[in-house]
This record gives sequence, C-alpha cells and structure tokens, in this order.
Amino acid sequence: MLKADVVYLSPPWGGVSYIDAPVFDLDSLPFHTASEWLDRARLISQNIVYYLPRNCDPHELAGMYPNASCNVELNYIDGYLRAITTYYGELAGYGSDGARTLAL
Repeated sequence: MLKADVVYLSPPWGGVSYIDAPVFDLDSLPFHTASEWLDRARLISQNIVYYLPRNCDPHELAGMYPNASCNVELNYIDGYLRAITTYYGELAGYGSDGARTLAL
C-alpha cells in the first residue's frame, strides 16, 4: 500500500463557474466530493494539505477531518483573497504558536 509523509490535494474546481456561488459547495467537485478526496488521501497519510476555492466555508473545511488538528489558511495575493489552504494532522501546528480560534 502507498504511504507518504504528506498528501497535497488540489482537485479541479469545476471551471470558472465556482466563483459565482456565494459559498462553494464541496460536494460539487468533479469526480469526487471533497470528503471523498480527503478519505482517499487519508489512506496514504494523516498529514494532508487541501487547496480549495476562496469561497469555501472554512468551518466546513475544519470539520471534514474529525479528531485531527486543522489549520485553515486564507491565501491573499496583492490584497485579494485567492484561495484557501487547509492543513490537517501534524502540518496544522507548523508555524503556529498555539491554538487559534476561527473567527470570520
């Protein structure tokens, strides 16, 4: 069975129409839902990086991997929110000086 230190997920978002939704539906990803992508990655590693559209619900992302540490990062370029990267497992603690509360 394949094992790795980290799995990086950046599934296709379904074309440019994703940006029209106020909140991106994680079940609308092509091929598999966001949870299915994550479940497959967990077979390879408990440490997962998930790169998704900027209009995802960060609270939903934080709750997708129960009993695992999670860090949701908002990615800004030139002052504009471009994407969201979520770190699960041991990766969630890197670069952090402790637990933080998700406040939007």
